Amino acid sequence: MTTKAAPAASGVRAPPVRFFEWDDAGATATSAFDSADPNPTTGHIVSSTPQSVALAAAFRRRSHERWAEAKALRSDPVLPELEQLALQANERQRAANASSALAAAEFAPRAELPFRARSRHSWQQQREALRSPTTPPEDAAASPSAVADESLALKLQRQGYAMGVSAGNASRSSSEKEPLASSFRGASHERWAAAKALRSELPGDVFADTDAQEKQQAFKRRLVDFYAAHNPSKLGEVERTLEAFRGREEELFAKLHTKYVTNAQTTLASRKRTLITTARHPTVFMDIAIGGVPAGRIVMRLLDDDVPLAAENFRCLCTGEKGVGPLSSVPLHFKGSKFHRVIKDFVVQGGDFTVGDGTGGVSIYGGPPHGDLWGKFKDEKFLPHNDVGLLSMANNGKNRNSSQFFITMKADLTNLDGKHVVFGEVVDGLDVVDRMQSVEVNRTKNNKPLPHNEVEIVDCGQLAAP
Repeated sequence: MTTKAAPAASGVRAPPVRFFEWDDAGATATSAFDSADPNPTTGHIVSSTPQSVALAAAFRRRSHERWAEAKALRSDPVLPELEQLALQANERQRAANASSALAAAEFAPRAELPFRARSRHSWQQQREALRSPTTPPEDAAASPSAVADESLALKLQRQGYAMGVSAGNASRSSSEKEPLASSFRGASHERWAAAKALRSELPGDVFADTDAQEKQQAFKRRLVDFYAAHNPSKLGEVERTLEAFRGREEELFAKLHTKYVTNAQTTLASRKRTLITTARHPTVFMDIAIGGVPAGRIVMRLLDDDVPLAAENFRCLCTGEKGVGPLSSVPLHFKGSKFHRVIKDFVVQGGDFTVGDGTGGVSIYGGPPHGDLWGKFKDEKFLPHNDVGLLSMANNGKNRNSSQFFITMKADLTNLDGKHVVFGEVVDGLDVVDRMQSVEVNRTKNNKPLPHNEVEIVDCGQLAAP
């Protein structure tokens, strides 16, 4: 098909249209204007198609030709063999590259190698060392840098930890090892026998079994035996006591031994450390009966200089000189009242002459300036509860002192310090107090003495100064 130029406008020549001879790659482009008069020496006017169509046709033709060639090649029987040869060549090339890189890293300065290369180099050395345990260790006179660069595997191998039998280990005969093993077995057996003998000597066979449950059962049997011998009334509290002292069982038995054995062999008077009062302090007394039977007299001195309010309150309640107070319908007097709470090796408590069970009591201060509207008076100087036989105020809170008091049966009751005001001490009759703390009590009712051995103040008052 031949495309001709459009007619030129009057007096204006139209731009030429380019043509190509696709059948001949070497053909030159001509213009429609030139082709109007063909030149026999340069060629002839050719018919051409649009450029995009011609390019597409040429591409399809070449693609088809290459597809045909590939199809023929795939069907060639020699192709699998060529592929295998190519894979082998690639493997040889990779191995050669790795060897050259390792060789270059061997002679390159360590500091200049990348981290990955240094890691691979170190790993390769250790791997080769572990694979070849018979390789003799490096010369002991190696340079400091060589020693510093020595891998972990080489260090282990130098010390005889190779996976196989190294040259150094091979030279050691089995006859040299046997005496060492025999000596170790002998020492182990001796230590085991000594430990066994020591365990058998422990009291109560406490550690006969290392199992925790067996240990607990051993402690329980030991505690039951102890209470059965010294205080059968505590047998019902074995489980609770063990639970409270779990992990501290030896501490528990030490305390029990002190309470029931050591203290039982000594009197309360013998455990009295020192006196904190002198003859110039006010002196009062109480005559005690246990179960209706006279037990003796307790003589006490009061610290009227350090704690004047508490000392004067106690003195007046012993003498009964205040009569019936404004807040009570009974005389302000200890006479006839009872010790309502007794805890052995802790305290004996009394002074509740209004109710008798620890919920009552009233002081001589029925109002200001020293007391409040309920007959309570404020705390004073706190002294330590560091001895037996001390007199101290019982209360139900800060600045709420009334008539109740207690006598300490044990020294170093630091848990009472700063809460209760010490106002005097027992100077005579601690043997009577010792008998008071040993009466039977009802543990379910605030440790109140049982009716057949109630502790009563049958008389009380003040003694004249010597």
